[in-house]
Amino acid sequence: MTVVELYKAEKPEVDNLLSGIRPKQTFTVDGMEAVRFYCLWRDIESAQFATYAVDGLAGWVIDCRSNANDDFRLRPLFQRIISSFHRLWF
Repeated sequence: MTVVELYKAEKPEVDNLLSGIRPKQTFTVDGMEAVRFYCLWRDIESAQFATYAVDGLAGWVIDCRSNANDDFRLRPLFQRIISSFHRLWF
């Protein structure tokens, strides 16, 4: 599975969004290819900052949310959460 295939399978329904954007460039999280998705929800006035990452057939979605008014203030915290992600191996 590619990271874009995971994103397309898990992304929110467009009808529920006030706005949304997925930058075209990928980046790396814990050695995995990843994409970001930002959106504002229509009904619940919240913001979502999500990252989708893939390693072979395993995929991860790191989902951070906030009140829409706090989005820009909390974005650096969300970026730290995502950059600190590490897979656990058992």
